[in-house]
Amino acid sequence: MDNSKKQELLNACFAEFAQYGYDKANTNRICETAGVSKGLLFHYFGSKKNLYILCVEQCISDVLKLFDGFSTDGMSFGEAISAYGSRKLRFFEEHPLHYHLMIGAFMNTPDDVKAEFSVRYAELTAMSAEIITSLIQKLNLKPQVSKQAAMQLVSAVIGVLEQKYMPIILSRPMTDELYEQMKNEYLELMGFLLNGIAD
Repeated sequence: MDNSKKQELLNACFAEFAQYGYDKANTNRICETAGVSKGLLFHYFGSKKNLYILCVEQCISDVLKLFDGFSTDGMSFGEAISAYGSRKLRFFEEHPLHYHLMIGAFMNTPDDVKAEFSVRYAELTAMSAEIITSLIQKLNLKPQVSKQAAMQLVSAVIGVLEQKYMPIILSRPMTDELYEQMKNEYLELMGFLLNGIAD
């Protein structure tokens, strides 16, 4: 199978798994979309499980590559948190199938692939923790606040905002206005976190 045909097949797999998930994905639809025979598909990839693992592995590699060398040197905490959030959201805006695939793979992990994904999920978690740690280091924490507690709070706020804005950017283009709205809300909520919400 030449590289262009293999890429067509992988594109068809991405679309199928993103829309239907692992359990309901259908190799007949994949073959029809890619214009290949079922025999050829299984000859090269062996099984639906192997195809799914290959697609999710590609998603993970692309996300890890996105943040390889990511630096917030010279940025304030607010600038850094905005840069981190916008980079992730813009990536998934440009690659919506990645988002849907990863949600299915890690939020509702199929039993067949739990073992295969556990190590890779740990890699993503470690990358996020490293970035958030670098953000926390920009803050002068109060003596009674541990870095671990600060990380949990910052991660929680990021998670809430991603849950809010991810469906929006997957449904329409990221405009300058939307980006500013998202950035301002990041800064507002982080301000509440840093300064408190009560007198």
